[in-house]
Amino acid sequence: MRPRHVRTTENLKIAKKRWRDQLNRSSIQALELLTQAYRLSISSGDLILLDKSWYVPHTGLLGLARRNRCAGIHVEPVPEFSQPCGAVGIQGGSI
Repeated sequence: MRPRHVRTTENLKIAKKRWRDQLNRSSIQALELLTQAYRLSISSGDLILLDKSWYVPHTGLLGLARRNRCAGIHVEPVPEFSQPCGAVGIQGGSI
């Protein structure tokens, strides 16, 4: 396993390359926090920047659950982000 500072540096480098125009001070601070607290990696698909906010996709949640030895992930629909008629939705959950 890589040291925390190496993963943080790697994530910052990739983020600046991919999302240069979308990054601001708060998104960089959030990236550092997410990287250090949860060992998330952009190169592994754990994090995506959407509308200047970090999003942890399914792969990131599965990796986080595996690292914490979880048996599963409980999800619930978030009504304000769902469109049931159009089969579109973002689910919130907990590990």
